[in-house]
Amino acid sequence: MAKRSAPRKTRVKISGTRAGRLYRLLKILSKGSAPRVRLLRGLRVGMRTFYRDIDLLRECGVQIDVGEDGYTMPGKLEDAISRIPFPDPELTFGDVALLMKGRTKSHQRLKQQFERLTK
Repeated sequence: MAKRSAPRKTRVKISGTRAGRLYRLLKILSKGSAPRVRLLRGLRVGMRTFYRDIDLLRECGVQIDVGEDGYTMPGKLEDAISRIPFPDPELTFGDVALLMKGRTKSHQRLKQQFERLTK
């Protein structure tokens, strides 16, 4: 049996509106299965936008299944949220210099990017 590689992190830029919609979609799906019609109404989007959002979630490594009862997300909400992109917060270099002072992986990523840009 072939070894499965970890899903590649998708680095896409998305708008704040879309990020919020993806978050709401994940919250709804974390509560159980939901038919497409309910999701379309709840998210206030058309079918094309809905399918684009589902495709993006899957590209980011979020498992979304479709069955007779509708759409489901078998994984944990926290895992799914950690995979979706966050919109550009329009930080200044000063903001990043303050935020990179920490020990977590996120702090280190900010620090590495800051150092690459300031070489």
